[in-house]
Amino acid sequence: MTAVGVLGGSNGGYAMSADLTLRGHDVHFYVRDRQRHEAVLTSHQIALTGVLGSGSAPLASASSELASVVSEVEILFVPLPSSHHRGLLDSLLPLLAPGHVVVFTPGTILSSFMAAGLARATGIGDGVTFAESATLPYGTRRTGPSRVNVNCGVTYNPLGVFPARRTEEVMPRLTELFSTFLPATDCLDAALNNQSPITQPAGMVLNTGYIENVRDFHLHRDGVTTSVLRVEEEVDAERVALRRAMGYQAPDYPMKEFYRPGSTNDRALFSNVIQEVNETGDYEEFYETYMPYEGMNHRYLTEACAEGLVFIKALANRLGVPTPNSDAIIQLASVISQRDYLATGRTPESVCLVGTSDEIRTTLFEGM
Repeated sequence: MTAVGVLGGSNGGYAMSADLTLRGHDVHFYVRDRQRHEAVLTSHQIALTGVLGSGSAPLASASSELASVVSEVEILFVPLPSSHHRGLLDSLLPLLAPGHVVVFTPGTILSSFMAAGLARATGIGDGVTFAESATLPYGTRRTGPSRVNVNCGVTYNPLGVFPARRTEEVMPRLTELFSTFLPATDCLDAALNNQSPITQPAGMVLNTGYIENVRDFHLHRDGVTTSVLRVEEEVDAERVALRRAMGYQAPDYPMKEFYRPGSTNDRALFSNVIQEVNETGDYEEFYETYMPYEGMNHRYLTEACAEGLVFIKALANRLGVPTPNSDAIIQLASVISQRDYLATGRTPESVCLVGTSDEIRTTLFEGM
């Protein structure tokens, strides 16, 4: 039994807290907004349904006081959208101590590296380890104030540690919690296998009319036609070209395998994702009973494009890799959202990732 902190009241936060609890771990769950999460803060219970089974998970604690959660654990998972990571870190970093391991699930992109840089700048010692995975362990959505459904599970989940020299030390503790974690070369290797910056911005942009006119829109069910997938695969080819420019080798978990029916091989992060999404009714992308409809003002653009695809494009261009398809999606997303994602999004420079590919790889292994 391991004491674990889960930070953030996202879909993934609820699923992870319930899943780990029902598997026998002591979970301390932190949520910031007391009003929105009043049910779990009062009951300390989360009802889980879906492919992992059903049950009521009695949490070790649920609190809106971050310090009370951090003080109880060494391993902290952050299953929040990356657009919330910086705000959380402002409160979290002063509470960390040597021995803490902070895992962003996922980091979209390099939240682990950003966190380490901020920790160093604020005088926190070298004893804190940061890591990030390619994706969440599940496809999941909340279905009520303290209920969550898991409709599909990850097959493989590359995880990178910063600094990477600590990988062998940290991985056994993390794979005890999630056996699907696979050690990546470093945190950027893991981050560049996140499919969200590929599937979500392109899927949103190419379905704008549908999204703005039909509330009951499911991106993976309704939005990925043959033509949309063709565009996503071209964007994905640019991601893979960046991985090669960085010196990272296969597996690359290519886009076409994400949607392959029945795929259970080492080329797909998720197993049979489309069939499982279509067979369950609890994976609505945009409208759910406990939150307002967001339309095109959705994290699939504000996070996956701004924090993910912009980073891929910027690093690729620095290394001489052309990205015409990513450029087109980012430009259209910026026009649709009336936000300049290239000017405001996450880039290597914004997280202080500098140097050639070899210099970057050395920094990611050795540390700052």
